[in-house]
Amino acid sequence: MNPASIDIQQFLQDSGIGLVSGDNLFVSFEPPKPIECVTIYDVSGGSPDLAITGETYRRDSVQIRVRGKNFLQCSQKIYNIVSVLQGVHGEVINGTYYSLIKELVPPFFLGYEDNKPIFVANFEVQRRENV
Repeated sequence: MNPASIDIQQFLQDSGIGLVSGDNLFVSFEPPKPIECVTIYDVSGGSPDLAITGETYRRDSVQIRVRGKNFLQCSQKIYNIVSVLQGVHGEVINGTYYSLIKELVPPFFLGYEDNKPIFVANFEVQRRENV
């Protein structure tokens, strides 16, 4: 099973909202350029759940960070990402079954870094091996 960030990166790239892995969409490391980019980080999640069938459902979390040139653009981008991810269920991504992706922490303005606005949002991803 991949880290959740890798699967979410693939899902966002395939969603058609203009994100391309290695171009403006990154995992675990936010490069200095391009200025306008989205980075996905794996963050601490909840403890796994055991299903009645014996399957283990992981409750991992990811943080999505949006950096850009202006406040409004970043705000719109993070809300577009939320609209793509919120409530996704029953999807198989890179061989892992995602029973639910849900917003844990709504988008918020983190502040400016080198005069570039940063917005973040956190998601819980409930998933298991696809059997």
